[in-house]
Amino acid sequence: MRVNTHHLIWVVLVFSVLSGVLPTSSQANSALETNNCRAADSLVLVDFHRFSFGDNWTIPWDLTQPMDTWYGVALNANGCVECIDMDGQEGCGISVSFGNGLTGSLTPRLGELTSLKSIYLGNNRISGRIPASVFELPDLEVLDIFANEVIGPLPANMGSASELVILSLAGNNINGPLPASVGDLKNIKDFFLDNNQIIGPLPSSIGNAEDITRLRLHNNLIDGTIPPEIGNLSKMTSLNLANNQLSGRIPEEFGNLILLEDLILSSNNLNSEIPDELGNCVNLMRLRISNNELSGVLPQTMGNMVSIEQLFANNNNISGCLPPELSQCVNLSEIRLQNNSIGCPIPREFGFILPLRSANLSNNNIIGPLPRTVVNLKNLSDLNISHNEIEGALPQEVADMTSLRIFEAQNNNIIGPLPSRVDELERVIQINLGQNKIDGEIPPAYGNVPLMTRLILSDNKLEGCFPASLMDDCDKDYRFQNNTRLPWHGDLQRFCDDEEQIGAPCSTENPDVTEPETIQDDCECAYFTCTPVQIVSDAILCSDESITINGIEYTSGLVSDTLSSFTGCDSIVTYNIARLEISLNPQDALCGDDTTGSVAVSSTWSGVFDYEIRAADGQVVAMGSNESDLSNIQSALPPGEYKLSIKEVNLNCLIDTTFTIASQHSSVQTM
Repeated sequence: MRVNTHHLIWVVLVFSVLSGVLPTSSQANSALETNNCRAADSLVLVDFHRFSFGDNWTIPWDLTQPMDTWYGVALNANGCVECIDMDGQEGCGISVSFGNGLTGSLTPRLGELTSLKSIYLGNNRISGRIPASVFELPDLEVLDIFANEVIGPLPANMGSASELVILSLAGNNINGPLPASVGDLKNIKDFFLDNNQIIGPLPSSIGNAEDITRLRLHNNLIDGTIPPEIGNLSKMTSLNLANNQLSGRIPEEFGNLILLEDLILSSNNLNSEIPDELGNCVNLMRLRISNNELSGVLPQTMGNMVSIEQLFANNNNISGCLPPELSQCVNLSEIRLQNNSIGCPIPREFGFILPLRSANLSNNNIIGPLPRTVVNLKNLSDLNISHNEIEGALPQEVADMTSLRIFEAQNNNIIGPLPSRVDELERVIQINLGQNKIDGEIPPAYGNVPLMTRLILSDNKLEGCFPASLMDDCDKDYRFQNNTRLPWHGDLQRFCDDEEQIGAPCSTENPDVTEPETIQDDCECAYFTCTPVQIVSDAILCSDESITINGIEYTSGLVSDTLSSFTGCDSIVTYNIARLEISLNPQDALCGDDTTGSVAVSSTWSGVFDYEIRAADGQVVAMGSNESDLSNIQSALPPGEYKLSIKEVNLNCLIDTTFTIASQHSSVQTM
């Protein structure tokens, strides 16, 4: 319906006369403007509704109702459209909600909403190009079309939106170069074009947009060098150019960005040294320059970055030493410097970065021992120093690092022994010390770490037996392979299968040893030379005794036997068996009534003998003790029957025998 504006003014004047109040000319013009806005703007919104398939929106418009009832539409005091918010959460503010189901494209007539200040269309599925007319809106402050499917290059006139404060076009399919007119956005603060397909170099004119505080252009295809003019953006707090194809240097002019908190340049082709001037960025909290081709050393001026929390410079060509000045970074909690060429020992000052929670220094050329001061890092959770040339023993006080969860130090030259108090590390879940030169025994504490599920100690020089405490960890990822001095060369599974460790094969890797080596009773790995041993042993038996060898009973003679040990080495024992025998040689008396009789006793054994001679009536006629031989132990015996008892003291042999003394001549009887 066409409205006659002259008629409207006349109605206003008539009403004013009847009411006794005459309108001013400005009031009359305002009434005219209001009527024009509602009519014209509503028609633009109807077009917007049609282009973006409004009938399918999550919350649709009822076009039969007044415009100010339509979802997401806000009007100013004059009834003109001031804001369109279709990001799924009303209120004319940026939201990460789920949008309102918009598809299709944007009507070119959006540029006719001359009072429009804010457009919030995030998290929809709008495609097509952004109409150039949008950037001609004189009062536009916010253009948010985040996470849609917008395509095509940005309009060359985008700099015409001189009042624009927030431009959020991230997460679309925008391609083409960034227009040079970007430098004309004098009031822009948030410039978000990340996650698109922008190509070409950054225009140096961007340095003219002096109010920019946050510039996000990551995940694009931008190439060329970083314009040093970005160093003119002194209000900048966040700069993210990661995941592009930028080359050349990091501009020294970045040192002018003293308010900068985030500098993210990772995953480009930057190939300069890190400028010393970055140390001027005292408010920098996150420095991420990983995955480039940066060379040179880490500047000592990094110690001036007292606010820095994250230092990520991994996957570059950085050399030199770790600057001790990093200990001055009193807020530094994460360091990633892996896959560089950093050499020198780790400075002792590294142990004074007390807030440090995560440090990755792996795959460098670091030498020397791990400094003992590292045990001061009570907040350190993850430490990775693997694939370096670190040597020396680990500090025994590593158990004092009470926050440690993951410790990786494989592929170094670390020697033993292992720290013994690891069971005090109540949070540790993984320790990897494989491929080092650690020796000594496995402390029992390694079987008592409460949360550990992965322990790698393979390819070392550990020795001894597996401690019994490891039996409770057989279901975990514990590895000891290629420790040749351990049972079965470190095959823990055989221990877990309850095989006997004593006698298990092992190896000292001594080239002079040709015989098999095994675990001995003392848990040492050793070998025996199996040369047969010849042993001759005397075996003296009492007169009533015998000896059984290999099931055969012997009383005298030479008998050989072969004895086998558990090592397989044999010994040949020859027994010289002798029986203790007593020989008697009585000598008769000359006459029947004299005492000239005697007895001579001899033996096959020289020892200590106790003897006793009793007459027939039981009376002891002689007793005594002789050493060595028993010859002529008694004489001056009259004729008669006698009993001789002899005991060999050392062998405890007792011999009882009898003998008779006769007379050589009969006595002459006188009448």
